[in-house]
Amino acid sequence: MRLPRMKSVLTILVLFAFLAAAIIEARNWICAFRGEICVAKGKSERLVVAAARGEPRISFLRRKQDFHDETPDALPFENPATSAKLLGAGRYDAARLPFSILLKQVDVLNEEEPRNLLKISAPDSERTIDLKDKGDIRINGEPYRMETVRKWSGLMRYPSGEPLAALSLRRPAERWTENVFVAADTWRRIEPDIALRLTWCVSEEAARQAQAGGLPGIETARWGVVEGGVVDWSASFAPGTGAELKNGGTATLLKLDESGTEPAIEVEFSKGGQRKTERAVANERSSEARVLFEYPSRLETVILVYAFEDGKALLVAYHQHKPCGERVLSAGERWSVEGMPFEIRLDQALQKALPVSEEDSTVYEAVLRGPPRDLRLRQGEAVRSGDASLEYFRKTSPPRVRYSFAVPQEGPLKERTFTLGPDDAVRVMNWRFSQGPSAGDPTHMAVLDARETPAWSMTRIIMAGSLAALVWLMFFTRPGSSPELAQQQP
Repeated sequence: MRLPRMKSVLTILVLFAFLAAAIIEARNWICAFRGEICVAKGKSERLVVAAARGEPRISFLRRKQDFHDETPDALPFENPATSAKLLGAGRYDAARLPFSILLKQVDVLNEEEPRNLLKISAPDSERTIDLKDKGDIRINGEPYRMETVRKWSGLMRYPSGEPLAALSLRRPAERWTENVFVAADTWRRIEPDIALRLTWCVSEEAARQAQAGGLPGIETARWGVVEGGVVDWSASFAPGTGAELKNGGTATLLKLDESGTEPAIEVEFSKGGQRKTERAVANERSSEARVLFEYPSRLETVILVYAFEDGKALLVAYHQHKPCGERVLSAGERWSVEGMPFEIRLDQALQKALPVSEEDSTVYEAVLRGPPRDLRLRQGEAVRSGDASLEYFRKTSPPRVRYSFAVPQEGPLKERTFTLGPDDAVRVMNWRFSQGPSAGDPTHMAVLDARETPAWSMTRIIMAGSLAALVWLMFFTRPGSSPELAQQQP
């Protein structure tokens, strides 16, 4: 009976060793650090970060980490500018790798074209259309056709911005001249003979009262003296108004002549007792002129914009100093003015805005052409059209890439290089890396999932040995499993 009893004792000891090792291994798995590391192309990083979590009361179960509950700017990143793109405003734990990871190269394996989608939400329905089909789109019963998807430029709402309008103009059978930005109470001259002016009013009634005043007069004109490539402007046309020049002379306005078909001014230049008079005709441009006279309301075509709410304005057109018509336009509406060789479109009117050029823009827009008006739908912005709400958005999938990394030599660690594709996993010492979720541009920055998982440890060796011992005890020490044991059977 001694042998079965010894077998039982050995089995209990082996089971105890296995369970103890399993508990310690489970603790190591729970406490192992898991996070993300962000590495820019040509840069290196060694700090793995994860969202901060509360520490358990049992210190045995605390996570292995070098920094706890820190803000991003308090963590010692090797390249803080890159890691800041990964992290938001929050608190983080971090672990320091025993080596640095250098991103040497990024190879794009394949890249999908973004999908351009239009979401149309009505009171009783909602649908999403893929704009690649370029067919007719019914919005409130009206047919629209997708014309193009392009980089957006225009006016952006800004709390401390200024009143601005964005218009487009074109001659018959020509392309639109778009994104003509006009600020309040200033003139904008385009082409040779077109002047635009915006006035912001508190209501449509106030806009019509302002419009009744007709074309602005000399009070909105200005004249200036060119000196060294800089123009010294003056808004006063009182005779005797002048300016001191850098060369020690003076420039004095002698008179304003509005009797002819083209207004003109005469300016006298005086220096060291010598006098010379120059005449400047309104709105003439010359690179050699010393005097400039801007009188925009006397140009051939004048369009006055009286905006009275966001996206709505009263437009009044003049051609050859005569009124051609007036009309209230909403954003996107076109107006063909009789007696004037231009078509006008009001794109935007915002009381507080900033202009954004195509070069500075980071978003796109979808342009829909329809009989009542044109719709310019900026990415991520909801636009009302009757009872429907329209929202254009782009669905993009990050490109599949393969990263090439290097682990520089550091202490006993030898230099190592490795590649990491979308479905790959690589172990470096006790850390396992795989591609993580893309953040920013994956062609210039890699985000890796990092997990501390030793390949072998003493607890794993004990667990493996215990399992082997249990198998031996269960199958090779049974009665009758060997001649010696068989002889001892009664």
